[in-house]
Amino acid sequence: MKANELELGDWVYVKKWGYPVQISNVDSIGCTCWGGFSFYIPEDLEPVPLTDKILKENGFETGSDRYLGKIYRFQKTLFFIRIGRDNKTLQTNMCGCEVVIQYVHQLQHLMRLCRVGKEIEL
Repeated sequence: MKANELELGDWVYVKKWGYPVQISNVDSIGCTCWGGFSFYIPEDLEPVPLTDKILKENGFETGSDRYLGKIYRFQKTLFFIRIGRDNKTLQTNMCGCEVVIQYVHQLQHLMRLCRVGKEIEL
């Protein structure tokens, strides 16, 4: 990962630990995480894959749409994510363009951009 891909509050895996941590500080060299004073360079980190479980635990409900197929709608808002045609990627077009989402931090960025008002929790 690159430091410029991360924002405060993003969830990432620390490779040597194997569990997610939340970013608390980002600079051009690396970042630190909440609850510790450890400093990581981007090579220490990897993105957290976005899963059905993470979506459901964070208020997304599964459903279907006649034109979009299987979707995940955030609570009862207009914000939704749909399963891509490859049945692997998640996509949304909420901010005026179609965006492919594979990782939790990408969803976090999109939700902030669209002002959904919810932070993802792991």
